[in-house]
Amino acid sequence: MSLSSSKTPCTSNDCKNVGILKCEGCSQTFCRTHVIEHRDFLSHQLDGVVLEHDTLQQMVMEQENKENNYHSLFKQIDKWEQDSITKIQQTANEVRQEIETLIGSQREHISKELHDLAKQLRKAREDDDFIETDLRIWTDILEKLKHDVYKVSSSMTVSEDPTKLLVAKIFISSSVSQYLEIDERLEKSIGNVYITENSHLAHRLGLERERTFVIGEHEYSSGKYKIRFVMNKKDSKFVMSFNISSKYTRIQQHEFELSKSSYG
Repeated sequence: MSLSSSKTPCTSNDCKNVGILKCEGCSQTFCRTHVIEHRDFLSHQLDGVVLEHDTLQQMVMEQENKENNYHSLFKQIDKWEQDSITKIQQTANEVRQEIETLIGSQREHISKELHDLAKQLRKAREDDDFIETDLRIWTDILEKLKHDVYKVSSSMTVSEDPTKLLVAKIFISSSVSQYLEIDERLEKSIGNVYITENSHLAHRLGLERERTFVIGEHEYSSGKYKIRFVMNKKDSKFVMSFNISSKYTRIQQHEFELSKSSYG
């Protein structure tokens, strides 16, 4: 507070004393008695802020001490992880089994061909009944079977199918980001009012009852927002209200309809 240089009356209701000290916060001038009352009032407000801080701090500490605050979320992640591993292991085992089945089937076919050829060779030797043409045929059959033996494993590849999703990726969904506390600032004013305190305080001038408007700088289209503000008045003849309007609404001092947008 600073010492006033002119004899300004005390702004407290029904006080006829001369104001001697001006409050830099609210720009009101008080006499000695009401300066003390004003400081007491501010002290009570500070106590409320401190109490709110301490309460919030206690809530944060209690949440940190509660293991189940996020333990259930971790359990969901652990379950997804284990289920995913199980699905992957099951699919891997199925593919291994399929490979073993295919290779076994091909080897069984080759073994049968070799067994049949062995019978023909033994019979031909025992009967001494074969010529050059038979030897060429048997040689060709062996070459083909030899090629099939090498081809059994080399002809197979393991690939991923991008069209089939084995494990769905998990993600976090939260409503916290949908509820934001906004540092709203006052962008412009209409009427006999000026904006100070880094665009956080609007002070109406004069005693005439005329419409004045203060407009915030932010625009909102969706979501939930928390905006803190204090509305004070010292004369009951003035009406104060909080209004919501479209950015395209033309706001003029004598034309704007409060009844269509007033919320307080």
